[in-house]
Amino acid sequence: MNIIRTGTMCDQKIHKFELAGLGKAPFRILGVVSLPAPSMAAANPSAYQNAMREATSIGVPVGTCDFCGQGIMRNVIIQSADGKKSAIGCDCASKVGDAGLTKSVKKIINEQAREARATKREAAYIARLDAQRERNGGLTDGELREKQRQEAIAAEKARKAPIAEMLAPVAGLIADGKGGFCDSIANTLRSGETPYGKGWNLTCDIIAKKAGRRGSKAYDAEYERIETILDKAAAQ
Repeated sequence: MNIIRTGTMCDQKIHKFELAGLGKAPFRILGVVSLPAPSMAAANPSAYQNAMREATSIGVPVGTCDFCGQGIMRNVIIQSADGKKSAIGCDCASKVGDAGLTKSVKKIINEQAREARATKREAAYIARLDAQRERNGGLTDGELREKQRQEAIAAEKARKAPIAEMLAPVAGLIADGKGGFCDSIANTLRSGETPYGKGWNLTCDIIAKKAGRRGSKAYDAEYERIETILDKAAAQ
């Protein structure tokens, strides 16, 4: 049962931590220090030693709850009003009847849990990338796909280069600089592609009309000349 202090205005309970000799209330949390899992000692001795040195470098003995004496992995570091620092377990920090302390502990633990999950996800992500680089000669799957895409584009461009050269004069004849249909067809031709559907006939018609009115010999000759070029390009 808690001791009761009697004051002139009201009675006040003595904080359980104060009764346990952890200093004068109120208490505030300085942080939470987690000891590395014992399994790490066998799996990675060097990392375990480094983690232990970091956990014990705060100047407060950790590993045992200063309130109940039980061994603890997660140490809540508190400081009393008179400056005394102690390490206590999360359960003790949450069950001493100090609502403010309990709220702070829960907040810190939740934040650490989120950080731990984020760290785990990041480690898993890095491990996946490392595995991809191992099997892809130093490239991730995404980098490999992009490399293959660029190589395919370069190969296609090289394949179409002779066709584009063949179609370049036709592109120059139909382009009008207005940014509409004619320029669109010109760009298609410069890329090494022939028009399709009605675009084919319209290309021949538009260029042929520059040579003469539709139905004239000049028109027909130019239409046939352009169509022959397009046929050769399409065949390749």
